[in-house]
Amino acid sequence: IGKVYNGVILTMEEYKKMEDAYVNAILEIMEYMNIQNVYIKNVFRWNNLKKDIEGIRIFSKLYTDAMLKIYEDVKDAMLLDKENISDLIRLELREDIGGLLYVPYRFKVFIGYDYMMGVHTSMHLDNLFERITKLGLNIYPFT
Repeated sequence: IGKVYNGVILTMEEYKKMEDAYVNAILEIMEYMNIQNVYIKNVFRWNNLKKDIEGIRIFSKLYTDAMLKIYEDVKDAMLLDKENISDLIRLELREDIGGLLYVPYRFKVFIGYDYMMGVHTSMHLDNLFERITKLGLNIYPFT
């Protein structure tokens, strides 16, 4: 945020819009598959989030109390509801925390470096491709 990419300054609003697209894509897939909760495993934290936020004041506007709580509380095998999933996806996209979101044999989400996200499901998601691309995301189906 505040840096120039392709000749354009990335604003907080533009950043949030893209982050929302990722979160909404996961929530759309979960709704389509009738998934209410997911587990997390292989949890790791990259840094001391509270210290980092205090050091760069502009970023504090991006973090809610709920996000900070999930950052502190999340642990392996924890069951997460949709609200916590949204916050956790944001934390993963920001590289504050890492882990694999999953429902055994049905659903798995991996968020990697530089906003690369992989979704593995037990159902075909072809019916969602148009809705997800309208969010501004590119889809590369794995067959």
